[in-house]
Amino acid sequence: MRSQCDEVPLPSLTTPNAQPIASLAVLADQGAGWKPDGFDLEQLGCTHRFRFPVVKLLDYADRLAALEAGANPFALINAAHLLHDADAP
Repeated sequence: MRSQCDEVPLPSLTTPNAQPIASLAVLADQGAGWKPDGFDLEQLGCTHRFRFPVVKLLDYADRLAALEAGANPFALINAAHLLHDADAP
C-alpha cells in the first residue's frame, strides 16, 4: 500500500526552451533581524520544503551613495526605497 507521501516524480523546473528556473526573495521590510530563506509546509504526514536565496534591501543602507550613483536600475530603485523609508514616520 502506498502512503500519501510516496515520492512522485516532479516535472522539470525549466522554461519551454529548457532554461532553468530559480527563485529569489527580495525583502523590503524594516525588520533587520527577519530574513527567512525558505518555506516549509507539513500536511497529512508529508513535508514540503522550498529554499531560496534572499536579498534584504535594508542591508544596503550603508551604501546609499553608491546606489544613487550607480547606473543599475535595481540600485536606483533600492536607493529610492531606502530614502523613502528614512522619511517615513
